[in-house]
Amino acid sequence: MTSLGEWLKQLVLIVLFAVFAELLLPTKALERYVRMVLGLALIATMIQPFGVLITKNWGSQLAQEAVAELTRNSTTGSMFGNSTSNTKTLEKYFHQDQAAQADTLLANRLRSAIADKFNLTPQRVIVTNAQQPAQLSVHIILSQMQMSRASPIANWTAEQLGLNRSRVTIGSVGGGDSNGSEANYAK
Repeated sequence: MTSLGEWLKQLVLIVLFAVFAELLLPTKALERYVRMVLGLALIATMIQPFGVLITKNWGSQLAQEAVAELTRNSTTGSMFGNSTSNTKTLEKYFHQDQAAQADTLLANRLRSAIADKFNLTPQRVIVTNAQQPAQLSVHIILSQMQMSRASPIANWTAEQLGLNRSRVTIGSVGGGDSNGSEANYAK
């Protein structure tokens, strides 16, 4: 804030100096030259703060301050502890978040694709391990009225995802399941 105040003071002083200089001019012949010089001084004063941004390496200075702040937080024991532990905790969190988003995205796309292909909308589609194809599994929950189409839906889903049919299970909201091994699901 102090630099902004200093800058405004400089602007005001130059404007006041320009006004007094014009008042003190003995003839109109010099007025044009004095206005030009004082106008250039005013423009130079106005762009002075931007010159500091251009000449200084403010981007790297900001990065250094951020690293110093993180280091200070990690050495004082705040947040997660030391920086290595902090990094691993953040990395683990991001991987978990990314996996959850992948599961949700695939579930939403499957739900839409089933709706388009079979002209019915499943009550719910649950995908687990979307980022690990070897462990990927899909649970599709249908209403009791939709259960007659469970087998074709499960076969099509397994084929689309390149999964073994045993990794795609169908359950119903109202009870019962398509293969006898699945518990009932609620929305």
